[in-house]
Amino acid sequence: MSWQTFVARSAMPTMRSLVTLLAELADILGGIVLLNSLREKKINANKIYTSKEVSHLLKMKRIDVVRALRDGEIPAKKVGDFYRIPGQSVLDYSAARKTAKTGKTDTALEAAIDADGKARGTAS
Repeated sequence: MSWQTFVARSAMPTMRSLVTLLAELADILGGIVLLNSLREKKINANKIYTSKEVSHLLKMKRIDVVRALRDGEIPAKKVGDFYRIPGQSVLDYSAARKTAKTGKTDTALEAAIDADGKARGTAS
């Protein structure tokens, strides 16, 4: 056996373990990026969310979100065993929570509401 063959064979397990390690690292980083993107994402009024996404967006436990959905605090549709939550419902619930906590309304939310009570930029 030549020295090149010996080096190539002895390097194979190391290369495989390196590739495996890189693949695992990519999976971990991908999960972190996904969680960060959910955490930093703004709530889109025209998007439909799952209870898991709402829990990340509102920084609540998922069980608390499901309880609010069941109690009707967050308007949503139930599709099979799963809830589908309109983004506008999430925005309304978030504003109500802020108001309940601080006793003050969000000035940005007030500024976005016209005199007739409809939010600007939404279709009627």
